[in-house]
Amino acid sequence: MTARFPFLRLLLTGSLLVLLGALPTTTGGAPARAAVPPAAGAKVAPELARKVAGGGRADFVVFLSARADLARARGTTDHGARVAAGTEALKGAAQDSQKGPSAVLRRAGIQHQGFWLVNVIVVESGDEKTVRTLAEQPEVREIRQVAPVRLPEPPSGAKATADTPAAPPAGWNIPATGAPQAWERFGTRGEGVVIASIDTGVQFDHPALAASYRGNAGGGTYNHDYNWYDPTKLCGKPMLTPCDNNGHGTHTMGTAAGGNGPDGAPIGMAPGARWIAAKGCEGGSCSVDSLLRAGEWLAAPTDLRGENPRPDLAPHVVNNSWGMFGNDPFYTEMVQGWRDLGIFPVFAAGNSGPECDTTGSPGDYPTTYSVAAYSPSGEIAKFSSRGHPGRPGKPDITAPGETILSSMPGGKYQVMSGTSMAAPHVAGAVALLWSASPRLIGDFAATAALLGSTAVDVADVTCGGTAARNGVWGEGRMDVLAAMAAAPKGDMGAVSVRLTDVDDGQPVAGALAKVTGQGMERVGATAPDGTLRLVLPTGHYTVAVSAFAHLPASKTFTVTAGQTASVALALPDAPTVDLTGPLHDIVGQPVKGAQVRLERTPLPAVTSDATGTYRIGGVPPGTYWLTVSDAGCGLGSRREVTVTAGAQPALVMGVRDDAAGHTCHGVPYTPLAAPDPIALTGDDAFVSVPLPFPVAHYGQTYGTAWVSTNGFLSFLAGTKMAANSALPHGGPPNASVIPFWDDLVVDASASVRKGVSGAAPQRRFVIEWRNVLIYGTTQRITFQAVLEEQGGSTLQYVDIPEADRAQGSSATVGIDNADGSIAVPFSHNRPILSAQRAYRFAVPGVLQGEIRDLDTGALLDQALVKVTTPNGTAFEARTDATGRYALRLPYGDHQVAASTPLHAPTVAPVTVTPAKSVLAHDFRLDANGVRGVVRTEDGAALPGVSVTLDDVTPPVVTGPSGEYRFVAVPAGQHRVTAVLDGCRVTGQAVMDIESMETHDFVLSRKRDAFGHLCTRASQSVAPVNGTPLALTGDDAEVAVDLPFALPIYGKSYNRAYVSTNGVLSFNRPHYLWNPGEIPTRNGTNAALYPFWDDLSMDQESSVHTAATGTAPHRSFTVEWRKMRFRADGTRITFQATVEEGGTVRFSYLDIPEGNEQAAGSHATIGMENDAGTDALSYSYRRRSVRSGEVVTITGPASP
Repeated sequence: MTARFPFLRLLLTGSLLVLLGALPTTTGGAPARAAVPPAAGAKVAPELARKVAGGGRADFVVFLSARADLARARGTTDHGARVAAGTEALKGAAQDSQKGPSAVLRRAGIQHQGFWLVNVIVVESGDEKTVRTLAEQPEVREIRQVAPVRLPEPPSGAKATADTPAAPPAGWNIPATGAPQAWERFGTRGEGVVIASIDTGVQFDHPALAASYRGNAGGGTYNHDYNWYDPTKLCGKPMLTPCDNNGHGTHTMGTAAGGNGPDGAPIGMAPGARWIAAKGCEGGSCSVDSLLRAGEWLAAPTDLRGENPRPDLAPHVVNNSWGMFGNDPFYTEMVQGWRDLGIFPVFAAGNSGPECDTTGSPGDYPTTYSVAAYSPSGEIAKFSSRGHPGRPGKPDITAPGETILSSMPGGKYQVMSGTSMAAPHVAGAVALLWSASPRLIGDFAATAALLGSTAVDVADVTCGGTAARNGVWGEGRMDVLAAMAAAPKGDMGAVSVRLTDVDDGQPVAGALAKVTGQGMERVGATAPDGTLRLVLPTGHYTVAVSAFAHLPASKTFTVTAGQTASVALALPDAPTVDLTGPLHDIVGQPVKGAQVRLERTPLPAVTSDATGTYRIGGVPPGTYWLTVSDAGCGLGSRREVTVTAGAQPALVMGVRDDAAGHTCHGVPYTPLAAPDPIALTGDDAFVSVPLPFPVAHYGQTYGTAWVSTNGFLSFLAGTKMAANSALPHGGPPNASVIPFWDDLVVDASASVRKGVSGAAPQRRFVIEWRNVLIYGTTQRITFQAVLEEQGGSTLQYVDIPEADRAQGSSATVGIDNADGSIAVPFSHNRPILSAQRAYRFAVPGVLQGEIRDLDTGALLDQALVKVTTPNGTAFEARTDATGRYALRLPYGDHQVAASTPLHAPTVAPVTVTPAKSVLAHDFRLDANGVRGVVRTEDGAALPGVSVTLDDVTPPVVTGPSGEYRFVAVPAGQHRVTAVLDGCRVTGQAVMDIESMETHDFVLSRKRDAFGHLCTRASQSVAPVNGTPLALTGDDAEVAVDLPFALPIYGKSYNRAYVSTNGVLSFNRPHYLWNPGEIPTRNGTNAALYPFWDDLSMDQESSVHTAATGTAPHRSFTVEWRKMRFRADGTRITFQATVEEGGTVRFSYLDIPEGNEQAAGSHATIGMENDAGTDALSYSYRRRSVRSGEVVTITGPASP
């Protein structure tokens, strides 16, 4: 995984260790609102719970409970074997315990990184659900967030910046520890021991550090595999060489393992030791991610690719001049892991003194060896952190830490102060002890006891403790001479190994020498002079050496007490060949100026020439990895090669692109004519130039360019910027095309010109800087910027002399966007330009085609074609009136979606490659809509159902198959309603329509609680020739005696009340004119409602009753004839019939067509029981009746 997790930053400055604020504690504060269940809640820090509650997100660390069994590792005395056994156990425990939590994070799509030396998972931007689910995992011990903190101020007087020793008393520190006397007395300067640093990096070729760097292969060559690690790749992509962008790491390493300073005096404690480094601190701060990665790497160093781990190359001592405010255990497992693997952890105590209880983490862990600082006067440094009065266990010891002269980047030296400077004194002292007394290697307790027991006591108990051990000095001022004198050595001697080349007698540096015998194994690397000296117990040994491009050799020797055995080996050369081949970009154009390196060898990187050829000499045949650095249009790449005589492996660089999809690659050189001079001369001048066609650049369209004498043009504004900057660049020029940004002069021998080539819409506009002078030189160059009507730009180099400035050693080349946040950088201050070369910058792919409606085949205007890349960049185009589109796309695999507001998106996979960058694809879009089938509860198709969309579209009436369909529906939420009649339940669905959706309806028969059902049928009904009732006017009613007892909802009635408002009631008269929904307890109840509405009667209107049939099959009918609506005078005629057996019929004789109110849009139709608790509602305020229809209501078979 490539994501970074910068949420913990442990800040330090170039002159001191700065201890940071602790991680949020897991106590205090208001509880989160049910962020996790109670059983798991105790695992989650309250502050994290609060942050993710309610939709928040946060970075956090998941701590696992599992611990590795390191008994086998602890029982191994050989350092390499011990580390190998331990790393195997640690990786196994972490892998097993992280399976469940990692699966949770993968399913949630959340970026995370697992670690094994500290059994944790670092999570980026997790949410409340993820935290809750992780807390429920049985393997999880704790989940908490780590917050950034501010950088504290350095100690007073610690800001010296001189490049030479400050006076007085710079250089005092190494003699104060007794180290020079120890070198002389015990004959070792740390040989055979490796010191590591987690810091800001190290200048590997600093004069005081180059000789002790384990990667020094001699002859000015270096092998950084297994010796350097940069987790964030701040020093380069790929990770090729160490760097230090702060200075802090170079200074501390100089104190631990440096040679002599500018005046010849020593600056390092163990100049004979070898050092390696991991850049756990990005600059003035250290992210938790980098610290964890760095700590793991030290336990099993890898090559520069992060592959092929070698636990046998783990260091012996790790210096940590970093920390944080307060107590936090986040690094506890890392420190314990180092100790279990036999690696001695040295930490600075911190710069938060003089108050007590100010020692920071990890320096306050019981498992670390914590170092305080004292001054040249022998007094404790005021800034040095103190321990807790009640727990005087920290610091452990005190070393020089004020006014310390050491190495700095750029081959310089500087005085700095802080416990950061004190800690490497102790790291170097451990190296001296372990070199002089190999039996101590890996034994933390014995080594710490030896350092403490020989330290000079200082009786300062202001922060608790005793004279022998207190919270200010620890066990006192370190005395490495006394410690080495007291070290268990037995009968000791030494061996001096010298390696030379058998042919030329030159020393062989960087060779790996493995000494075995007397139950131990010592491993070391030869110094630049080809020598290695190791202190060993007396006895017989074998040394086996291996060196690049040499055949291996071995020799036995004997160490006697007080003597140095000499072993000289002349190594034969291994057969070698020259490795050469072509280097080109993705379209086959040669790339100049790329560094090509043969991994895991000391051979220096070579640079490809103008033809793109690389050549590495002196390579033994075999299989290697070749690494190529970024250059020009190409990104760094890597491939495995088999080296044989005559082999010429080709290297292809990766694609250089930006977040907007622009790429850069070489194109055939085709200079364009620029016949028209531009009125632009002099130095640092510019002029606006109208463009002959609109130019698209990073999604914006421009009509004017501001052209500068200094080799660039901007679409925003003119600028005189002569000093170039790397891209992307937030300041001007922006929205730029930059063929050669340098300090150029357009004098009398030079000109800036323009011209237009081609015909619309394929025109190209060229601006040429002809024979312009590079300021401060006599070099003249000619180059062009070509703007394309279809988008993109090409930079062409017409005349480029063979000189660094002319080839771009102080120039910037590339393009950028309007705010300078996105760019395609070709080069910055690199001499990689050549004459008659051209490079095109553009979004490289073109997808084109037409878009039609799937059903009709009609061409669709303004259809949207869109791609969104994984980084969130959107590329889109719309069709024109002919239905055609052209969409620019970057290289890669894409899912292209085409849609309109009325058509569902259709997605097509498209792959853009250099070999196939112009693609065609036609889309056929299915209209958005909804379709389905309406059925009965028995599954039979229902014809005649009226289906509407949002109650506004004309209804679709189902046919014999029961199917319905709506097309060209705007995307969004819609309501679909299916209605047959009042005798079936209405179907309704609210749905999000984003494509052609499907929804089937089941319209079951409507039934009330009593068991009534109804049916609707077309039926001819004759008018009643019965008795007219004495009803007139509006809202009138009359009582009528019934010819037989009418059964309504299980009750019999002998009298009824007929209302002019279309109601037949049985309990009491009906006076309500405004129809309501039934059932209701507030109504008339016990009624039939054939058409309850506000009806009135005039001279044409009448109400009749009639009884027909004989018992027990009699029926009673009421007919409302030509009843009038008050609003518009429309008239309707309808009947209500009740049969002796309980069947009810509503017949509609005359309902004017097209009149909504006549069809029932304001009426209530149905029947209701006497309590107003049950009803069969046929319709309420809905168009539901028409002439010639009869609604029949039947009761249950067994009332």
